[in-house]
Amino acid sequence: MRIADVSVDVLTDVAKSRGIQIQTGPFISRLKTKLRHLVAHLSQLYCDHTLIEEDTVSDSQIEIVRASGLRRYIRPQLEFILNGKKPFETFRLDLAMPVYEWGMNWAIGTSAHQFLMIHAAVVAPDGISLILPGPPGSGKSTLCAALIHRGWRLLSDEITMIRTRDGQLQPLARPVALKNQSIDLIRSLAPEARFGPAFYETHKGTISHVIPPRESLDAIGELAAPGWIVFPKFTEGDSERFDPLPKAEAFLRLNENSMNYTMLGETGFETMSDTVERCDVFEFSYGDLNKAVEGIQSLSAPNG
Repeated sequence: MRIADVSVDVLTDVAKSRGIQIQTGPFISRLKTKLRHLVAHLSQLYCDHTLIEEDTVSDSQIEIVRASGLRRYIRPQLEFILNGKKPFETFRLDLAMPVYEWGMNWAIGTSAHQFLMIHAAVVAPDGISLILPGPPGSGKSTLCAALIHRGWRLLSDEITMIRTRDGQLQPLARPVALKNQSIDLIRSLAPEARFGPAFYETHKGTISHVIPPRESLDAIGELAAPGWIVFPKFTEGDSERFDPLPKAEAFLRLNENSMNYTMLGETGFETMSDTVERCDVFEFSYGDLNKAVEGIQSLSAPNG
């Protein structure tokens, strides 16, 4: 059953009692909350995700609750609780949905060590994947959102998950978080894109999420092989240019973006080395999103 098949009222009752259980790639998360606006936003952004109806063991037990104390009345706050612990400070009550997304990233990034995890978007035109690592402002999420509305499959916007046993990439399609000017860029480039609500004055500015294409969720059980690693670099007015990157440098830069390379020890080294070796590696400079998408798509062309 999909989330969209259940009314917000019913989902709110479930969230208050046993919790909403959602299948996201290989993970099942359980959310308990009394915040109806959070349930409504989740119902919109996760509309095509699978709702687990029977009570089962979850990988992450999440509670999002109103914070107690004077702030409850002066400036309402919320608390994020993961498996009984509070990893974050309080947040504004109206930011419940972004907090859920940040918390999910935290839950996966601190526990899923059967994968080598890299802070990078990853998309695929077919069974071969394109990994887009980069710091905030590099444009990886914007490129990711643009490509998935040009027929590329979304594996993940935030976390590239590489299976340590065979080097295959595990899909984890969730809403794509866009910030500030990127929101209007994608609205213009892809009018068919489905957006959730906008959240203002967060520590990252204005945030809105793009709902994953249904096709990406239908294929969430299909692994992808590593094919390209592209480090995007957005500079307004810059022309589009691919510069081949030495694999040793790519290895070091991926390590800087990895969430658990050091923890995995020799396994992490071998998995990272194998991934870099199997990929064509580039630094990609661009200043126009439309032309950037055309340039990225040329990689997967027969003579790309």
